[in-house]
Amino acid sequence: MKRVIFFSIILLFAFQNVANAQFDSSAAYSNLKRVKFRLAADVPNSIDNAVKKLYKKQLQQILSEDQFDDYKNVRRCYIASIPLLSITAVCAAWGVFFLVDGIASGIQGGNWNAGFAMELSAVGFLVSIPFSIPGLTLIVNSAKKLNEIADDYNNKRYSSQYQSTLQIRCGFVGNGIGIKLCF
Repeated sequence: MKRVIFFSIILLFAFQNVANAQFDSSAAYSNLKRVKFRLAADVPNSIDNAVKKLYKKQLQQILSEDQFDDYKNVRRCYIASIPLLSITAVCAAWGVFFLVDGIASGIQGGNWNAGFAMELSAVGFLVSIPFSIPGLTLIVNSAKKLNEIADDYNNKRYSSQYQSTLQIRCGFVGNGIGIKLCF
């Protein structure tokens, strides 16, 4: 009797997690594409050819483990690029401000402020370079990798090997024990 109760509790937790993990099934049966720096699903049979952005839980269910790990890494790189590009923008704005100030001071009478403003402008532009190179590199590589993940998912979806494999995985999740059936 204790075993029956124990197994029923385990199955209850498993089915609760499966029920909580369900999402719109149209995402699993459509192609992925990159929309800005997120993956989205083409919604088939929609009137306006809508593209639905997918959230992390949805992507975790439809992508393989390697693809999802790559997706998490890409998102981290994208988020890391935001402060770098923000610093670049501030330094470039500083450079433009003092460049305009130096040119205006030079036109008005060539006082010593013009030269100092031009030097501050050069400093602003030079400081922006070390932040812009890694920021732009991270952005470009993130976009490229997201496109690769979407293409890889779309190609695997149509291959017969991907469609014929069946995997059952059990493990601990946040709310108990979960069962994942991949087919």
